[in-house]
Amino acid sequence: MSPTEYEIYRKAGEVAHVTTTAILAKEMLTLNDVKEFLMAQARVGEVFSKGFPREQKFRESNQRLKQALAGWANDRSLSLFYLLHMVTVLSNLPQQLLLGAGMLLREDIEASVRCSLALVNEPLIPSMDPKKYIEIVRVSQIALEQLVKKRGNPSHVALYKTYAMGILYNADLFCPQVFENPGSTEESRNAFLHNLEILSGKNPQIH
Repeated sequence: MSPTEYEIYRKAGEVAHVTTTAILAKEMLTLNDVKEFLMAQARVGEVFSKGFPREQKFRESNQRLKQALAGWANDRSLSLFYLLHMVTVLSNLPQQLLLGAGMLLREDIEASVRCSLALVNEPLIPSMDPKKYIEIVRVSQIALEQLVKKRGNPSHVALYKTYAMGILYNADLFCPQVFENPGSTEESRNAFLHNLEILSGKNPQIH
C-alpha cells in the first residue's frame, strides 16, 4: 500500500530531525551548521522524490538545492533562496498536514529561518567581488519586478521580495561600494527581518 501524503511528510521531517534539533539547540549558527542543514534537506528531497515520483515541483526543488550546494564555496545566494523557499513552502502547507506533522514542520520552519539569518549575516559572495555582488543584486531585483508585473502568486511575490531584501542587506553590509548611494544597513536589515517574519507566518516585529 502506498504511503499517504501525511506519512511522506512525516518521514521527511524525521529524516532531518536530528540536524534540525541541533540547529534549534544552538545559540549561534556557523556557516558549517547551515551547510549541514542544507545537506540534510537533500536527504529529505530524496524522500519526497520517492514518495511523489510524478510531482515536478519536488524534482525542481531538488535540482535547485543541488545547484546551491555546488556553488557554496563561491556564491551562497542560491542557498539563501533555497532556505527562504523552504520557509514559504512549509508555511503554506495544507492545514491537515500541519495538524498531523505540525511539530516537525514548525521546527523545520524555525530552523530554516535561523539558517537564513545566519547566512545573510556572512558574505554571500565569499570573495566579496563587487562585480558578483552587483550581479546578484541585479538578478534578485529583476526577478521580483517581473513577478510583480505578472501579478504572480502572493506567496511567490513574498518569497522573491524577502530574497531581494536579504541580498540588499548583505550587499549593504559587506560590499556597500556597489551602490551609488549606499543605504542604511540597519534599515535594510529591518526590511529583511520584517519580510522574513511575514514569510514565516509570524506577526512582523522589528528587532
